[in-house]
Amino acid sequence: QVPAELGDMPNLWHITLSENDFTGELPAEAFKNLVNLEKFHIHQNDKEKTGITGKLPSFKENTKLHMLDVSSNAITGEIPDDFMADSVYKGLDDQLMDINLSYNKFTGVIHSST
Repeated sequence: QVPAELGDMPNLWHITLSENDFTGELPAEAFKNLVNLEKFHIHQNDKEKTGITGKLPSFKENTKLHMLDVSSNAITGEIPDDFMADSVYKGLDDQLMDINLSYNKFTGVIHSST
């Protein structure tokens, strides 16, 4: 399981936990404290393993986040209405955001951002 103690390190800006067979839910409260987070990777390579489950955090507080890869897990539910809502990159045509949510178990619709 991804440790909630990650939230005790607010200066983290790049976290790569991919291919480590993590299971369970992402500690949403911990991510709220990671205000400098720019890159987060926790994809799985082995499709036979479950990986991360539960709901996707909104990453709303992670305003600098521009690379997110949670692919090939078993994340369920809807993508939050406020998903990355306060991103400093929102609406900037010259900034690249790389978001990979593929191969999960999402339901519902993807809400448009304004």
